[in-house]
Amino acid sequence: FTMLDSGGGGNGNGKTPSASAPKRPNIRYKELCKTLKVAQFMACFMDICARVFDILYLYYKIEAHVAGFRAEHGIVGEDMDIVRKQLWIDTQNLLGGLLESSQFSLKTKIKMEDLLLALHAATIFKIIGQKFSGSESTKLSSSIYSKCTSYLTHFRKTFFESIK
Repeated sequence: FTMLDSGGGGNGNGKTPSASAPKRPNIRYKELCKTLKVAQFMACFMDICARVFDILYLYYKIEAHVAGFRAEHGIVGEDMDIVRKQLWIDTQNLLGGLLESSQFSLKTKIKMEDLLLALHAATIFKIIGQKFSGSESTKLSSSIYSKCTSYLTHFRKTFFESIK
């Protein structure tokens, strides 16, 4: 999965750039996440959660409409649970990648409130995903655990550095 970086071509209006516009290089999602500054992390993470939640909700509405259409017309169709599970696996990989990619240096100042808010949002999102897909959220759980461990290690190091 790749995404475009923010530099380069495009006209900023959401339309496809013209053929003469310079092409933007493809960057892997995890690499793009690593370029995210700590100060930008919370806003980015919450925005992604909101957008993904909208996608899950719209998928649910589409699925309900399709089921209603099938019932009205007597059409027997495949169960859409498989698609739900795959959508949730992909979502976990994206959100987990974002959580895991934010790095701390000894100079990084992180507010405990911001970390708790991100982890709380991720936990709520994990529950929503489990209800949506009917499957466990192992990737997101692992990412949450990893981020907590990383933050506590960072906090301990910076605390001891500050009292030296």
